[in-house]
Amino acid sequence: MSRVIPIVVLGLALVAGCRTMDAAASASVADGSTRERAVVIRAGSEMAGIAQEGAWLREHFPGCVKREQSLIVDGRRSYDVVKVEVDGVTHEIWFDITSFLGKW
Repeated sequence: MSRVIPIVVLGLALVAGCRTMDAAASASVADGSTRERAVVIRAGSEMAGIAQEGAWLREHFPGCVKREQSLIVDGRRSYDVVKVEVDGVTHEIWFDITSFLGKW
């Protein structure tokens, strides 16, 4: 019995550590550079979601000019892919818009 308790405690510590690392890793990679790193927009309507996209772009790419925008549907997820230009450099930003697409 005395060996079972340390193993259970170690197992619980590993599970808790993995959950913490997963959350931190997810937050750190949501830079919008790829579909896998898409910026997740949570909004109740398309108008609110579009406003959040704009706010994110202004914060991360001040002075950018929107050049192109595409809707990508991949299985159960929907993405806005926005190309912006800043100082002559084009950036492609992926937004996960699943939460608000089609909600008016």
